[in-house]
Amino acid sequence: MIVGTSAMIQTELDCVVNQYTDKFLNPMVMWGKYRKRWFKATLPVSFQFHHVQMDGGDAARFWSGYREQSPKRNAEMKLQNYRFGFDFWGLLLFLLVMLPNFIWFAVPAPDDILRTESVTPVVDIIGSVFQVLTVASLCFVIHKERSEFRFSPLVVATIACLAAYYIGWLLYYAGITAPWVILLLTLPPCLAFILFAIDRKNLPAVVSAVGFTVCHCVFGVVNYL
Repeated sequence: MIVGTSAMIQTELDCVVNQYTDKFLNPMVMWGKYRKRWFKATLPVSFQFHHVQMDGGDAARFWSGYREQSPKRNAEMKLQNYRFGFDFWGLLLFLLVMLPNFIWFAVPAPDDILRTESVTPVVDIIGSVFQVLTVASLCFVIHKERSEFRFSPLVVATIACLAAYYIGWLLYYAGITAPWVILLLTLPPCLAFILFAIDRKNLPAVVSAVGFTVCHCVFGVVNYL
């Protein structure tokens, strides 16, 4: 069956009726231009069919299939791919990243430049919000189609980032505060969050981790490089 389509993008369209002729009885989908409001845009779509070719059940199935392909419906389905739960590995990653910080809070380093007052307080607050969102997403947002935890290439890359991060802390406690050491303390933990979130198919965590990475890098570069 051929379904006709027609777009009249220069006018607002509510519905189309009685567009049939004795030469054309195919179902017809028609739409006009978007209607933009304050916080959203809508696109009314008119679907007319003739009982010669389909009845109400066929029309309903066709319309359901059409809605499944719409961008809004695709976004809703993407959200439906997630559920709330608990990811032990996400929590473990967070604790491994925070462990050197816990030690640093209790035991100062020899040349402890990280204890100087930050000159980017606004960026620091935004970064802290992104960090909380990242950790919460990693620990409590679960993708329904993710695979069981395994040492995939992304997880191996996450471990490599953690190793580089720990090496940076060892060098820092050895009294080395060169710019590249500060970068080791800044970038690898952020990349660890991003890589792990990608491996777990956790898009909310990826987005928040990218935001945290930007803020954390600005903090490190402006304050210490």
